Amino acid sequence: RPLFMALDSSTIFEMASSVECLFKGKIILEDQTLISNGALARKVQTHDLRKLARIAKVPLSQNEDIYCDQVQRMMETEFRYPIPKSHDMRVEGIQLGGKWPDVFEGLYDRLHP
Repeated sequence: RPLFMALDSSTIFEMASSVECLFKGKIILEDQTLISNGALARKVQTHDLRKLARIAKVPLSQNEDIYCDQVQRMMETEFRYPIPKSHDMRVEGIQLGGKWPDVFEGLYDRLHP
């Protein structure tokens, strides 16, 4: 179970990445043909957590859906691409709201065997 000691941007990024990996692991466990010659199928090559949840057939609660949307946008902008590739990728002031550590923990516990 994850420990919430320091919730800085690096920690948030690692938490979001772990959810992404768990979704992808669940998807591949269900359909191993999605890996061919060591390469991941195109439809799974995304950071869109809500899309990955749909592919993994994991229903998201309203709070989980909001969490996935927020951290996915943070992953693509503030964390991976602090200087946007294009103007339309620019997102200012994304903040995680509510009880997102609890939402993350619940989602993590559902995904992690």
